Amino acid sequence: MELTYVPYREEYFEAMAEMNRIMALSVRYHPDVFQKSVIVALLDGVPVGFGFLAAGPTFLDRKHCKTCHIHVEFTAEKGHPLEVEVSAGLLEELQDIFREMEQDYPEKKLVLRTWTRATARSYLEFLMQFEFMIRRSTPLMVRDLSDLSDLSEDFSLPRGLTIKVLQMDDAVMERYIEATAKAFLVPDSAGELRFRLAGGTAKVYAVLKGEEIIASVTIWEISESRYATENIFCIPAYQRQGIASTLLRAVLFELAGAGVREASLTVFGDNNPAQLMYLGLGYEVEDILLEMHYETNPTFLLY
Repeated sequence: MELTYVPYREEYFEAMAEMNRIMALSVRYHPDVFQKSVIVALLDGVPVGFGFLAAGPTFLDRKHCKTCHIHVEFTAEKGHPLEVEVSAGLLEELQDIFREMEQDYPEKKLVLRTWTRATARSYLEFLMQFEFMIRRSTPLMVRDLSDLSDLSEDFSLPRGLTIKVLQMDDAVMERYIEATAKAFLVPDSAGELRFRLAGGTAKVYAVLKGEEIIASVTIWEISESRYATENIFCIPAYQRQGIASTLLRAVLFELAGAGVREASLTVFGDNNPAQLMYLGLGYEVEDILLEMHYETNPTFLLY
């Protein structure tokens, strides 16, 4: 039996969708996926694994930070006798592509990034064998929506502010990305948001002052019982007024009213104010995600 790695072709879409539907949809529709990076692992000509690289706007927009995180994603057929070997081969191929990208963008520091649960010891060890290092911890927090009696249903905001679900046409998307740039310093990926919205379950809730986006929470379905409550922000000029927490409470009550049993989010481990807010809203830490970086010239600094 011979393992080979070849560039992706559309004829492999069905096999990829059967193995990992989200990956297949990402390759076909997600604008942040580098199409030239999509590879297929073949065993005697039969697909047994797939992988790709993706990045948001910091890669192409040289106005923003020079460090660019390139997301690596790969999957091998679960339970296959050569699952580990296929995964290793995919990661080696993707690291080669990453190093080629470094040569094309010498003005940027590129970082290959992925995540693993802290409890997934074998996968953590696997990544470390390929020189991935733990760069940051990210708590995964979950809120039980079956009983919200501990939360206030007072969703009042400072005068002139209203809560709405955004209808994401091009003009609204532009204002949303501008708001994320104010809140996070680097704008979120419009491609990632459009991909989420295309799934049919995602909504973007926002606090508005006129047309200005002050704060926002995005939701999407993870499973029949759980929704993500992510991309939570409030622009600096309106922080420390309880606006983000009020918006998130309103979203939690709406999800509970729709029969959703759990809401989850991730938050950087060094963001104490946000963690305190989520704990105060009844979220509990379910697990710790480890942000793993591969760098050809590691700096040992967080950025």
